[in-house]
Amino acid sequence: METKRNCLCCGAPVPAATFSETDEICGDCESKGIGEVFKFIDVPNTPSKITKSLIANLIESSLGEVPSETTEPPPVRRDDPRHPTGGVEFQPADRPVEVAGENGADYFLESMFASHPEWSIVAVKAGAEQTAAAYAKVFEPQIWIPNATEKRLPFASGRVFLVQLVDQAWTLLLRPRHLTRISHEARELANHVGAMAIAFGYEETGGSSVLESYDSKGLLVKVKGKNRERWRKFFRDHNIFVPMFLFEGSNDRSWIVLEGVEPSNVERIDFFA
Repeated sequence: METKRNCLCCGAPVPAATFSETDEICGDCESKGIGEVFKFIDVPNTPSKITKSLIANLIESSLGEVPSETTEPPPVRRDDPRHPTGGVEFQPADRPVEVAGENGADYFLESMFASHPEWSIVAVKAGAEQTAAAYAKVFEPQIWIPNATEKRLPFASGRVFLVQLVDQAWTLLLRPRHLTRISHEARELANHVGAMAIAFGYEETGGSSVLESYDSKGLLVKVKGKNRERWRKFFRDHNIFVPMFLFEGSNDRSWIVLEGVEPSNVERIDFFA
């Protein structure tokens, strides 16, 4: 007599041979994608199958009608420059931001400290082409993708986005964390390019901060501690605009989110890893 087991999602009796060793989901539920969601459900200290089945059913009901494999996907709006099909996603800021104004890092600092401040920046007073060439020569990254705004970028550790905005004298190298690297990078880039370079970053977890400036001869200024007013004044005095940025990624791609910046504001964006 054929052995049957109940699907943990829909409860239907199904031949045991059709189950995988780990999912315990019938083929119909698996084809709907419910099995994929179920794999990540973990209810500690509740061995009852009813609990897990109920959760799975709630997920299915919240998804509504699941399109069949023959359903055409919705068209992608390739004409929308904000659509994150490439390496950059442009989002509006929650208040007006003057990219060419004198607010410097004001909006960036306010936004970061209102959420989760973990960032590191190297700013070089040179164009994107010169800065990118110097970065590639000095630090020899494995990946360099110039003009990456509309290109699909790989997900890689140690990723760095080089950003220069229109009418800005400074080129920014943006990355998550890695405060230990940026002072060295700023010093090397200042020496190689022959221009001023700034290392600026903060890590909330350890409470560590960096604000240092260099020229070809070495260290110029070092600001100790988390002093937001001194940071704001420093960026205003040097006429450096820092956009609010976030890093996004999945298993096979990565991109950067820029807030309050339009595609027309971008001079060039490169990707290193």
